Amino acid sequence: MIRRPPRSTQGVSSAASDVYKRQSIQQMPKGVKDTKKPAPARSKGIKKDKNAPKKPMTAYFWYMKTRREDLKKEKPDLNHKEIISTMAEEWRSMTEDKKAKYNKMAEEDKAKAKKAQKGQESGDESSGCLLYTSPSPRDLSTSRMPSSA
Repeated sequence: MIRRPPRSTQGVSSAASDVYKRQSIQQMPKGVKDTKKPAPARSKGIKKDKNAPKKPMTAYFWYMKTRREDLKKEKPDLNHKEIISTMAEEWRSMTEDKKAKYNKMAEEDKAKAKKAQKGQESGDESSGCLLYTSPSPRDLSTSRMPSSA
């Protein structure tokens, strides 16, 4: 039997307290070794490259990024958790035709991220992650190109 350190018996019935005291007093028989192995040392893990490009956003995250501000304006009384729940429900009920816009954005983002990743692996800083940034929702709604009127 493994000897345990004494613990507080406060709040424990007297019968249970007596049983615990008897168990903790008993010694392990001679010649029997403790089979419990010490815990292995924690590994520090792989250090991440601070200059590594970000992973591309999924279609769902693109939807959330573009929808969040409009939803806040429509329903200002919702808290953060309710906003996310509402967007998740809308996403689940959305048809594939409506999701196509966000899937296209995700594919473009994935291609940019892949290009940035290749640039980083080759050591080419000009095509690395510094050039890869996801556009903000504002950039998606307004074009910087002058309209042809």
